[in-house]
Amino acid sequence: MKNFLNFYEKWRMHIQQQAEIMTIPGSEHAIVVDAIQRLNKLNQDGKRLRGILVYVGYALAGQRKYEEADALAQAFEMFQTSILVHDDVFDHAESRRGRATLHVQFFDRFVDGQVRDVEYVKYARDIANSSAVCIGDYGLYMAEQILVEAYQDHPGFGKLLKFYHNMLMKTILGEILDVQLPFIEKYGLWKQYGISENDLTDTILEIYHLKTSCYTIIGPLCSGMLLGGASQETMQQVEDVADDLGIAFQLQDDVLGVFGDATGKDVGSDISEFKQTMLYAYVRKEGGAPYEELLKYYGKKQLSELEVGRVKSIFRETGALDYVEKTAA
Repeated sequence: MKNFLNFYEKWRMHIQQQAEIMTIPGSEHAIVVDAIQRLNKLNQDGKRLRGILVYVGYALAGQRKYEEADALAQAFEMFQTSILVHDDVFDHAESRRGRATLHVQFFDRFVDGQVRDVEYVKYARDIANSSAVCIGDYGLYMAEQILVEAYQDHPGFGKLLKFYHNMLMKTILGEILDVQLPFIEKYGLWKQYGISENDLTDTILEIYHLKTSCYTIIGPLCSGMLLGGASQETMQQVEDVADDLGIAFQLQDDVLGVFGDATGKDVGSDISEFKQTMLYAYVRKEGGAPYEELLKYYGKKQLSELEVGRVKSIFRETGALDYVEKTAA
């Protein structure tokens, strides 16, 4: 464990240094420059988990010339930053990595602390959200450009790019499920898809697989292995383990989304957005008075500290928190 933490810290600093000197190309127009600078600043923060896993995968393939994996690590970090910009818009999140999310930054710039009429504010919010989605899209293509420029002459480039695209497509499919599921659950639209509401847990696990496992663990780890020339058999063995690890990662992330941490997560947003997690699914399955009370707060947009505290208590008292933490372990 100590060796891994030393490895992590060394290459986290390396990734950070690379991100700080990376230039994101774009138009010289002031509006565009402003948007790119905001994306670049957001990309200079984070845990660097995906970039580190690229190097781990490269090492698992028996390679030690880690600098060859620099561009791949940077591509995954840019991909992560950009997909989070989209995620924050969808979730109406207000903070990310210890600062305001990009759509909130754009909105604050447009409103500029002044008293504005209702129509102006609504329009400004729409434009801020659209601007964030656009710069998030730009970052996704920037990540791919990093890959092309660095590895187009690499003998395994075709396989690498195909694997990267497959990961990206699975992530988007997971996002579709993640976006629609709260709405479907809240308004009982299960029958429209020919499935039962009893499928909630299975659907949540499918999201964890497609969205978190694929782009958080499997994608960077196995891409690093591909770059290093690992065999298909070895990659499959690692992918099976990585999938479980990704699900455990998401379970813990759901806990942090309610109970809080020190990484800049927007605590309470999962509750207000009626986020479908295993914490919620556990209480729902148990039913009774605790579930009835949970529904008073879960999905409510403006939550008091007392109400958030009550949701935490319900998750503790019903055993949901204990179940999720044990499942992750």
